[in-house]
Amino acid sequence: MKIEYLRKSIDGIDDNILKLLKKRMKIAMLIGRMKSEMNEDIYIPRRENEILNRLLKNNRGGLQQDALIAIFQNILNASRALQKSPAADNGVNPRAGMNRLARKAVLNFELYIPGKPIEEVKMEYRLKKVYKLASNENPEGPSKKAINAMIAALGGVNRYPDGEAYYLKNALAKSIKIAASNIILGSGTDELIEIIGKAFLEPQDEIVISRHAFIRYKMIGDLMGCRVRVIPMKKLKHDLKAMKKAITGRTKVVFIANPNNPTGTYVSSSEVAEFMKGMKEKNILVVFDEAYKEYVCEKDYPETVKYVRDGYPVIVLRTFSKIYSLAGLRAGYGISGENIINVMNRIRPPFNVNSVAQAAAIASLNDSLRVEKYRRLAFNEKIKLQNALEKSGIEFLPSAANFILIKVGNGRKVFNSLLRKGIIVRAMEEYELPEYIRVTIGLPEENKLFLKALKEVINEKN
Repeated sequence: MKIEYLRKSIDGIDDNILKLLKKRMKIAMLIGRMKSEMNEDIYIPRRENEILNRLLKNNRGGLQQDALIAIFQNILNASRALQKSPAADNGVNPRAGMNRLARKAVLNFELYIPGKPIEEVKMEYRLKKVYKLASNENPEGPSKKAINAMIAALGGVNRYPDGEAYYLKNALAKSIKIAASNIILGSGTDELIEIIGKAFLEPQDEIVISRHAFIRYKMIGDLMGCRVRVIPMKKLKHDLKAMKKAITGRTKVVFIANPNNPTGTYVSSSEVAEFMKGMKEKNILVVFDEAYKEYVCEKDYPETVKYVRDGYPVIVLRTFSKIYSLAGLRAGYGISGENIINVMNRIRPPFNVNSVAQAAAIASLNDSLRVEKYRRLAFNEKIKLQNALEKSGIEFLPSAANFILIKVGNGRKVFNSLLRKGIIVRAMEEYELPEYIRVTIGLPEENKLFLKALKEVINEKN
C-alpha cells in the first residue's frame, strides 16, 4: 500500500473532523448566547468532567488515555472561549479585551461565595437582631489571653511582622511534638491550599478530590489548569478506596478533608491506614485538611502527623479560625516534611501572617482549658440539636465537626425563609447538595431560635 494513499485517507478524515468541529463550535456559540441571556455561568466544570469521563469510558482501545484527554481538553477550551466571546475580539469591547489579557484559567475560575454578613442581612431585611450560623465560626469568641495578647501587639503594628513567625512556629512545634522546620504558616488554610497548587501543580497534572468536599480544592485545580478527578462519596463520606483507585501517573495531589466540610463526616484511623499503604513510594502529595480536628470527639479519628514523622509525602493543614475563634485574623498552618515545606516557602508571600494574629495564636495555644471548654460546649449543643431534629422528623447527617448538614427539600428556599427571620445558614447548591442547608452549632439560645425558625419554615412549606 502506497504512502500517498494513506495520506489521502488521513486528509479525508481530517476534512470530516473539521466539519464536525465547525458544527460543534456553532452549537457551543448558541449555548453561550443562551447562557448569557439567562445570566448563567459559562464554565460548568461538572459538565466538562462528565464529557471527559464518558469519552474515557467509551474509548475501548486505540487512543491512549493521556492523548484522548489532551485532544478533548483543547476542544473544550476552544468551545468555552467561543461561549465567553461569541463575537470576534476587536479590542473595542472591554470584556473581550479582558478575555485576551487575563489567563484563561482565571476567566474560567468560579468565585468562592462566603456566608452573608450580619450587617448586610440587617439592612436588607430591616432586622434589629440577626444570628449568623453560616460560617462554622466559634460563637464564644477569643479567649481573654488571646484578646490581651492582641491588645499588647497593637502598639507594634507600625513594624512588619516576623516573616518566619519564629515564636509561633516554635510554640506549635512544642505542641505537636515536631520540628519547627516541619511547619509553614499561612493566612488561613485557604492560602496554604493555594500555595500547594502554585508550588506543585502543572496544567498536565491531576488532583483527586471527593464530590462534596471543601470547594477550595477544586478551585485550586481549576486555577492551575489541571484536571480535577471528582470521586463520588459513599453515604456522603470520602470513599478512600475509590479515591486511591482514581490515582494515575498524572496525579500530583489528593485532598482529604477530615472531618469534611460541608458533610461533617470523617474517615477513621483504619480507613486512612489502608489508604496510606504503598503511598510512601508514590510521588504523590496527600493533603489532610483538619480545620475541624479540635472539635472531633470520636475515638477512631486518625493521627495523621505520624505519617509526616515517618517520611510520607503528606501535608496536614490546621487552623486558628475555628475552635480558637480567630477567623477574623486569618492564621493557619501546615505540617509536612522539611523538603516539602522548603518548596512551599519559596512562593509563600512575605509577612503573610500579621503580628496581631501571631500573638493571638500563641496565646490561644497556651490556653488549653479554654479550648476544652469550647469543645464540650459545641459537642453538647450538637447532640441536643441532632436529638431535636430527629424528634421532629427532620433528616440530617450526624457530624464530627461544629456544624450539621440538614436535608430540607429546597435548600435555597429554606435559606431565604430563615434569612427573613434573622437567621443566616448556608445553602448548599455550590456543593451539589441543593436539598440541604448547613448550620453552625451556635450558643444554646441561638440553637433554640434556629430550631424554632426551621420548624416554622418547614410547616409553612408543608
